Amino acid sequence: MAQERVKSDAKGVLVGAVIGPVISVTGLLGTSYFLGQDTGGMVEQAQEAAAPSPDPAPAAAPEPEPQPEPQPEAEPQPEPEPERVIWPTITPDAPVAQPAMPPVSASAPMPEPEDLPAVVVYATPFSAPQSVPLFSILLYDDPEFPLTDSTLQSLTVPVSIVIDPTRMDAEAQLARYRAAGIEAVIEARFADLAAFEAALDRLRQTVGLLDSADGTLRGDISLQGQVLARMGETGHGLIAGAFGFGGLEQAAARDGVPAARLYRVLDDEGRSAPVMLRLLDRAAFEAQQTGSSILLGRSYPETLAALLSWGAGQAAVNASYAVAPVSAILQQTLMR
Repeated sequence: MAQERVKSDAKGVLVGAVIGPVISVTGLLGTSYFLGQDTGGMVEQAQEAAAPSPDPAPAAAPEPEPQPEPQPEAEPQPEPEPERVIWPTITPDAPVAQPAMPPVSASAPMPEPEDLPAVVVYATPFSAPQSVPLFSILLYDDPEFPLTDSTLQSLTVPVSIVIDPTRMDAEAQLARYRAAGIEAVIEARFADLAAFEAALDRLRQTVGLLDSADGTLRGDISLQGQVLARMGETGHGLIAGAFGFGGLEQAAARDGVPAARLYRVLDDEGRSAPVMLRLLDRAAFEAQQTGSSILLGRSYPETLAALLSWGAGQAAVNASYAVAPVSAILQQTLMR
């Protein structure tokens, strides 16, 4: 009996060891599902269900939408250059050409010819690169040695004529020079403002005023101020004498008058032709050193012969300097 009891207990232990886990699985799956099923298969299914499920595969990242290609940036356009006024020119045996005017607009009214300075309106036509130094020759029209038309036509370099306003035929001479395409300046031969106004009325179509050898303007500060104020209104330029310390040019600048200074007088002290030729070369060299130079000569036969000889050597293009009418030098100071 004892042996059978031991066997019976052993069976009970064995059955409990088997049925216990099955009951646990039954609790998980439900009794109705468990009944009639194979116990071993159910255990395997329960174990698989109880096992942690593997992490789901990550969803494929959505493809990025295609971005539009960047448009190239527009290249910056250069600012339009300001419109330029073409200065009037004078041609031989022809009327004075009028300046080309800028287009009319609400903000920029069309200028009238009389609004332009005299140093521009009555100038001899001339063009040269701005970087080239300028050398000008003033030729004083001495009534004792008149400048004939044939002499003027024989000159191979541009000159600007100096007219004495006290001459009875000053107006006729100015008209003759302008008809030949040659500009002129007035010599400062007057004692007061009224005399200057009279000279300016007679010889208005000139580009400037040359101070006299005895310093009409330099020696009279009161008259100097009155004359410069009037020139500031008309737009005439000033050529100061070769002497002094620049006070006359500084006074002109304060009144808005374009001014330059005389370098030398070509035919002073009865200079010979070879000496005058050397002085012409020296004045041209001065222009290269300082940017501009002005020389004064008279209508003496010796002076004209020296100019003709020197001018013949200037026929070739010279890149070091340019022989120009004096208005070109005055216009440079006007633009500063």
